[in-house]
Amino acid sequence: MSVHFKDERLQKHQPLAGKIKESLKVEGPAIKEEESHKAYFENLPEGIDKATVENVAKYNQSFVSAAHVAVGEIAAEQFNSNADLTRMDAEVGFFGKRDSVSITVHREKEFRNNFAEKEEDKTLKKHLVMNSSVSSSDYGLKSVRDAMSEEFSNSFAK
Repeated sequence: MSVHFKDERLQKHQPLAGKIKESLKVEGPAIKEEESHKAYFENLPEGIDKATVENVAKYNQSFVSAAHVAVGEIAAEQFNSNADLTRMDAEVGFFGKRDSVSITVHREKEFRNNFAEKEEDKTLKKHLVMNSSVSSSDYGLKSVRDAMSEEFSNSFAK
């Protein structure tokens, strides 16, 4: 049985979704690509080639790393000048206009090392600890997820 969602919010995605489905296979409880990135690269918009995408991806990787360095340097300056400051948050835009790198910088953070033999060595203290996430938001994903969820749950009502 093949499922094709009918909701109008999903219809604009069907042509590309169909091509992506063709490149996927089911292995037990997992859905995997038969060949990594095949559907992505074979269906790029006209005028954009694989080399361009790979160059942009390299730039994005470099930009995200550089953003961490920049935020780390500014946070270190602030921590040095204000002993009461223990945490700083940063958000740096990149790629699409609603994409961003969110970085939280802690002056110091303690971690457990359960492999240490001596009790005094079981706690590690690190300084200028960064946690980060990259978010790509507002591509209409909430609407797409909600539409599929509603349609799928309605199929049980029959």
